Amino acid sequence: MVDWLKVEQKPQKGVKIAGQVLLDFRKKTQDLTSQLNNLKDQLEKSEAMKKNLDTNLKDANAKIKDLEEKLESQKDEYETKVAKMEGETKALKEVNESTVGKLESRVKDLEGKVSGLETDKDDLTQKLITANSALEDNKSVMEKLNAENDSLNKQLVEIESRCKMLEDALAERDYDFFKKTLQERAKRATGDDLGLDQ
Repeated sequence: MVDWLKVEQKPQKGVKIAGQVLLDFRKKTQDLTSQLNNLKDQLEKSEAMKKNLDTNLKDANAKIKDLEEKLESQKDEYETKVAKMEGETKALKEVNESTVGKLESRVKDLEGKVSGLETDKDDLTQKLITANSALEDNKSVMEKLNAENDSLNKQLVEIESRCKMLEDALAERDYDFFKKTLQERAKRATGDDLGLDQ
C-alpha cells in the first residue's frame, strides 16, 4: 500500500510502489472514465428527450390555442343559431308541431357539438398537464446526471493526479535501480581485472 500522507508531505521524495497498485489505479481510472462516458450518453439522451418534449409541448399549446379560438367562434355561432331557432320554434309552434320537433332536434344536435368541443378542449388540457409533468421529471433527471458527472470528473482528476505521482515515483525508483546495477557491474569488472593482473 502507498502511504499517501508521506507522499503528500514529501512529494519530491521517491516512493517504492508495487506494480499492482498502479494497475489497480489504472483500472479504477478506466472504470471511472467508462462511467463518465455512460453518464454523458445518458445526458445527451435526456437532452434529446427534453428537446422532443419541448417540441411536443409547443405543438400541444398551439393546438389548444387553435381549438380554443375555433371553440369560441363556433360556440358564438351555435349560440346565435340556437337563439334564432328557439325564436323560430316559438313562432312556428302554433303553426306546425312537426316542424317544431325537427327544429328542436337540430337544437339538440348543435348543443351536442358544443359539448363535444368542450370535451376535446378538456382532453387537450389534460395532455398539456401531462407533458408539463414529464418535462419537470426530465429536468430533475438532468440535474441529477449533471451532479453525478461533476462528481466523477472530480474523482477522475484526483486519480489522474495520483497516477502521475506514482508514475514519477516509479520512474525515479527504476533510475536508481539501474544506476545501482551499473555500479555493481563496474565494481565486479574492476575486481576481475585485478585478479587477472595478479
